[in-house]
Amino acid sequence: MKGNALGLEERVARIEGILEQMDKRFDQVDKRISEFREDFNARLNHLEAELRGLGNRIWWVMGVQISMWATIILAILIKCSQKIALTLISIRGFQSHASALEKEKRFQPGRFLASKLPQR
Repeated sequence: MKGNALGLEERVARIEGILEQMDKRFDQVDKRISEFREDFNARLNHLEAELRGLGNRIWWVMGVQISMWATIILAILIKCSQKIALTLISIRGFQSHASALEKEKRFQPGRFLASKLPQR
Protein backbone atom coordinates (compact mmCIF):
# COMPACT_ATOMS: atom_id res chain seq x y z
CA MET A 1 0.00 0.00 0.00
CA LYS A 2 2.90 2.30 0.71
CA GLY A 3 4.11 1.97 -2.88
CA ASN A 4 0.65 2.80 -4.10
CA ALA A 5 0.47 5.86 -1.81
CA LEU A 6 3.78 7.21 -3.10
CA GLY A 7 2.57 6.75 -6.62
CA LEU A 8 -0.52 8.71 -5.72
CA GLU A 9 1.51 11.53 -4.15
CA GLU A 10 3.75 11.66 -7.20
CA ARG A 11 0.73 11.78 -9.45
CA VAL A 12 -0.83 14.60 -7.44
CA ALA A 13 2.48 16.49 -7.45
CA ARG A 14 2.73 16.03 -11.20
CA ILE A 15 -0.84 17.27 -11.68
CA GLU A 16 -0.08 20.27 -9.45
CA GLY A 17 2.97 21.06 -11.59
CA ILE A 18 0.89 20.81 -14.73
CA LEU A 19 -1.75 23.10 -13.21
CA GLU A 20 0.92 25.65 -12.30
CA GLN A 21 2.22 25.58 -15.88
CA MET A 22 -1.32 25.97 -17.20
CA ASP A 23 -1.86 28.87 -14.80
CA LYS A 24 1.29 30.60 -16.12
CA ARG A 25 0.23 29.97 -19.72
CA PHE A 26 -3.27 31.34 -19.06
CA ASP A 27 -1.70 34.41 -17.46
CA GLN A 28 0.36 34.92 -20.62
CA VAL A 29 -2.73 34.45 -22.81
CA ASP A 30 -4.66 36.89 -20.62
CA LYS A 31 -1.82 39.41 -20.88
CA ARG A 32 -1.72 39.04 -24.68
CA ILE A 33 -5.49 39.47 -24.91
CA SER A 34 -5.27 42.63 -22.78
CA GLU A 35 -2.51 44.01 -25.01
CA PHE A 36 -4.56 43.15 -28.08
CA ARG A 37 -7.61 44.95 -26.64
CA GLU A 38 -5.55 48.04 -25.84
CA ASP A 39 -4.05 48.08 -29.33
CA PHE A 40 -7.44 47.45 -30.93
CA ASN A 41 -9.09 50.24 -28.93
CA ALA A 42 -6.27 52.66 -29.82
CA ARG A 43 -6.64 51.84 -33.51
CA LEU A 44 -10.42 52.11 -33.32
CA ASN A 45 -10.18 55.53 -31.67
CA HIS A 46 -7.74 56.65 -34.37
CA LEU A 47 -10.10 55.38 -37.08
CA GLU A 48 -13.05 57.22 -35.53
CA ALA A 49 -11.05 60.45 -35.50
CA GLU A 50 -10.11 59.96 -39.15
CA LEU A 51 -13.75 59.34 -40.10
CA ARG A 52 -14.83 62.52 -38.32
CA GLY A 53 -12.24 64.45 -40.33
CA LEU A 54 -13.36 62.73 -43.51
CA GLY A 55 -16.96 63.72 -42.79
CA ASN A 56 -15.92 67.37 -42.73
CA ARG A 57 -14.05 66.98 -46.01
CA ILE A 58 -17.05 65.29 -47.63
CA TRP A 59 -19.24 68.29 -46.77
CA TRP A 60 -16.70 70.57 -48.45
CA VAL A 61 -16.59 68.41 -51.57
CA MET A 62 -20.38 68.26 -51.74
CA GLY A 63 -20.60 72.05 -51.37
CA VAL A 64 -18.13 72.62 -54.17
CA GLN A 65 -19.85 70.14 -56.48
CA ILE A 66 -23.33 71.52 -55.85
CA SER A 67 -22.18 75.08 -56.53
CA MET A 68 -20.39 73.90 -59.68
CA TRP A 69 -23.49 72.06 -60.93
CA ALA A 70 -25.66 75.09 -60.18
CA THR A 71 -23.30 77.31 -62.17
CA ILE A 72 -23.32 74.94 -65.14
CA ILE A 73 -27.12 74.63 -65.10
CA LEU A 74 -27.49 78.40 -64.82
CA ALA A 75 -25.14 78.90 -67.78
CA ILE A 76 -27.13 76.39 -69.84
CA LEU A 77 -30.42 78.05 -68.92
CA ILE A 78 -29.09 81.50 -69.78
CA LYS A 79 -27.77 80.27 -73.13
CA CYS A 80 -31.06 78.51 -73.91
CA SER A 81 -33.11 81.51 -72.85
CA GLN A 82 -31.06 83.72 -75.19
CA LYS A 83 -31.73 81.36 -78.09
CA ILE A 84 -35.42 81.19 -77.22
CA ALA A 85 -35.61 84.97 -76.97
CA LEU A 86 -33.86 85.38 -80.32
CA THR A 87 -36.19 82.83 -81.87
CA LEU A 88 -39.27 84.62 -80.51
CA ILE A 89 -37.97 87.97 -81.72
CA SER A 90 -37.30 86.58 -85.17
CA ILE A 91 -40.76 84.97 -85.29
CA ARG A 92 -42.42 88.22 -84.22
CA GLY A 93 -40.23 90.11 -86.64
CA PHE A 94 -41.21 87.69 -89.39
CA GLN A 95 -44.87 88.05 -88.53
CA SER A 96 -44.75 91.84 -88.47
CA HIS A 97 -42.69 91.96 -91.66
CA ALA A 98 -45.00 89.44 -93.34
CA SER A 99 -48.09 91.42 -92.37
CA ALA A 100 -46.48 94.60 -93.71
CA LEU A 101 -45.62 92.86 -96.99
CA GLU A 102 -49.07 91.36 -97.18
CA LYS A 103 -50.54 94.79 -96.96
CA GLU A 104 -48.34 95.81 -99.86
CA LYS A 105 -49.28 92.60 -101.73
CA ARG A 106 -45.64 91.53 -102.06
CA PHE A 107 -45.68 88.67 -99.54
CA GLN A 108 -43.56 85.70 -100.60
CA PRO A 109 -42.71 83.57 -97.56
CA GLY A 110 -40.14 81.41 -99.35
CA ARG A 111 -38.09 84.38 -100.42
CA PHE A 112 -38.23 85.98 -96.99
CA LEU A 113 -37.13 82.78 -95.24
CA ALA A 114 -34.33 82.20 -97.74
CA SER A 115 -32.98 85.66 -97.02
CA LYS A 116 -32.93 84.93 -93.25
CA LEU A 117 -31.06 81.61 -93.55
CA PRO A 118 -27.27 81.71 -93.24
CA GLN A 119 -25.48 81.50 -96.56
CA ARG A 120 -23.04 78.61 -97.04
